[in-house]
Amino acid sequence: MDDEIRTVDEDPNPSDFSADDNPQINAGAQTLPAESASDNGDVGKSKKGPGAVAMIYQRIIPALNRIFLPAFKIWVAGEGIDDAIRETGKLNNMHPDATTIINYLGEHYMEEWKVDRTAKEYLTALERIDKSGVRATMSLKPSQMGFDVPGRGEELAERNMTAIIEQAQALGIFVWVDMEHTSYTDFTLNTCIEWLKRFDNAGIVLQANLRRTMADLRAIIALDRSIYPIPPKIRLCKGIYKEPEAVAFVRKPEINENFGALISELIINSPPDVWVAVGSHDDVYVNQSIREIGDHPHEFFEVQMLRGVRPELQKELMERNVKLAIYTPYGEDSLPYSFRRATGSNHLTATIIRSLLSGVYRRVYQK
Repeated sequence: MDDEIRTVDEDPNPSDFSADDNPQINAGAQTLPAESASDNGDVGKSKKGPGAVAMIYQRIIPALNRIFLPAFKIWVAGEGIDDAIRETGKLNNMHPDATTIINYLGEHYMEEWKVDRTAKEYLTALERIDKSGVRATMSLKPSQMGFDVPGRGEELAERNMTAIIEQAQALGIFVWVDMEHTSYTDFTLNTCIEWLKRFDNAGIVLQANLRRTMADLRAIIALDRSIYPIPPKIRLCKGIYKEPEAVAFVRKPEINENFGALISELIINSPPDVWVAVGSHDDVYVNQSIREIGDHPHEFFEVQMLRGVRPELQKELMERNVKLAIYTPYGEDSLPYSFRRATGSNHLTATIIRSLLSGVYRRVYQK
């Protein structure tokens, strides 16, 4: 989610994603194994514990987050899952069709202890969401599930992600799998497509800034239902990562044009049982999607936005009874996420600077 919901990637491989038993999809990445390890007992196991640097990280980062948390509240629910659940309850009470997408912050972990901690946190969060009774989904990133761990990244990420999806399905909770740089794209799409044989609670994210996305979208829509019987759940967004021009549109007008075309392709040319989600804060594309879904109804449609971004539009959509999901992150890694949010515009930068100074002043002088 980002300015338009966060997600994308970085690696020059414009080929279509692959699924060997589906002739409609070109080979472009290694195919996932037919069976996925999903024993929760394997999740979170690592041969090495955190070393000295890790121990410092575990202490310093939470301390910095606590200092700056008053400013981060614009975008981040808090440090723990209970904070995200509390904010979700508030949103649920505002409208029966208002939900959150809860995300435990963190990405690009190369150390297994961080991956282990994150996988355990997701399993715990799912249990807490279920017991709380709030209406919420979750989202996760392959890079926080172990993809970047040297030597065994794909196997580790696939195992952890599948275990989480499996538990979420048992609890009736939906999970979006965020897209990152293009180096993750084939793995992420292959994994999500393979799950269409087993899980009905996992969503695929596609980004308008990638040149390959229209072909990927059409391939997913055309999947052979005798092999992949579960209808795809698809979120469209613009994407925020900088990509090489060989694989991505780099000029805003091109990205906007592709985003509009992708929205129309998904809504107009996919079967009604394909889920549609549009991640955007732009009135043009929000209104386009609402208008086209009115002419071409789907079983599920929602607009997705970031916490703290364009609250007036969020309120307007609730008043129009448009199903709305607000990305609501939490965790110890709120510092880098919040600064990314703040530097997205001059207005947000000024807001966070004022909030940070106010928070530090209260900490120092008003104990």
